Amino acid sequence: MRIGFPQEFGQALAQYLGSAAAMNDMAYYLVTDRPHTLEEAADEAVTIVQERSTWIDIQRSEHAQQTYNAFVNRPREDEDEDDDNDGDSDDVGDEWFRIS
Repeated sequence: MRIGFPQEFGQALAQYLGSAAAMNDMAYYLVTDRPHTLEEAADEAVTIVQERSTWIDIQRSEHAQQTYNAFVNRPREDEDEDDDNDGDSDDVGDEWFRIS
């Protein structure tokens, strides 16, 4: 695509954008908005990369939250089967935190 910018600038933008999706977003911007300066085009490239990075961070965070929720809500074996269940509230039943 030829829009009047130096080829080296286009290659630098493509390398900076790094993904086909980001390059497609940039190509769409260049065709529809027709920036007049290199700075405008470079600013848009930075914005596209930042938006993609933010999206990736959100996806990672959501995945981590789902993994944590699955861990917390996992089915557990009933550990109190051998207890006499006399209603004594001092018997916590979780031995993992006690120091011997």
